[in-house]
Amino acid sequence: MKVDIITRHSVPNYGSLLQSYATQKVIEEMGFESEIINYTRYEERYKNLVNTLIKGKKWNKNIITRTIYKMIQKPNYTKMYRKFEKYRKNFLKESRLEYGSLQELKDNVPEADVYCSGSDQIWGKIGTVEYDEAYFLKFIEDRTKRCIAYSSSFGKEEIDGSLEKNIKKLLENYSCIDTDEVGINWWDYAGTENEAKFSDDCIAEAVRMSGDKNLLFVTCMNPYDFYGKVHIPSEIASTFFIGMTCSDDEIMRRLKARPAERMCGSDEFITGQIQYNNWFKENAGKFQLYIDNTDLTIDETVEEIARFARRI
Repeated sequence: MKVDIITRHSVPNYGSLLQSYATQKVIEEMGFESEIINYTRYEERYKNLVNTLIKGKKWNKNIITRTIYKMIQKPNYTKMYRKFEKYRKNFLKESRLEYGSLQELKDNVPEADVYCSGSDQIWGKIGTVEYDEAYFLKFIEDRTKRCIAYSSSFGKEEIDGSLEKNIKKLLENYSCIDTDEVGINWWDYAGTENEAKFSDDCIAEAVRMSGDKNLLFVTCMNPYDFYGKVHIPSEIASTFFIGMTCSDDEIMRRLKARPAERMCGSDEFITGQIQYNNWFKENAGKFQLYIDNTDLTIDETVEEIARFARRI
């Protein structure tokens, strides 16, 4: 299976390069072929970037100031671009074709089984426009193709203007919306008087963004906590629970395999996770679908869930 990624991969800074590399690496480690769609708006290409940056600036009306700025900055941006271009060629797998507009993407759609937008702040202001529909996968008109978002964000706490007005239409291509993608950050809640409202706010925002789509929540929350601690919006007419567990040895193996920065490898943490996992095993009958994926691959687990979703 081939996954094509559209993201802000060509901006000449380390953050842009690293998030692009990390996204591609994660997808490949899942066993999929991946390629980054070589899309850069014409106004953001290094030859035009300085002119784009000064648009809307008050001092841009002064020809002397404008000329001096261009003389100083254009060589800097050219040098930066060429340096990062070398890194991109070495570390990223970019599409052979280059695209500079949404129309070019529509005219020659990259071939893939799945299209992924993200990661990075791709759903906000891009260059001189409030948002770019290309990063919402609006060049995919074939509804049989799967479209997903991987850690895409707006880059700000509130959305407004035409983006707020059009958000539901912009998101209609996506197969599902994860509550991690709604722009609400746990760290803004942790340790504050609003900590208990985190799940409520995530679900409410996901419902608002989803329009008439079904929602799939991936969480460690059990049914009792969901019904007892979370405010369920009236738009959610019915809820189905999928329980997913594995053996104690497999939990230990998976947790220890996680990157050290996630701090999941301590005996204390693993013991707590095993105890919680055992609650799910003991209450397997309370779930509409219960999966023991100890010996299942990721694809096999996904297919189990997909069959259940199609059935309901």
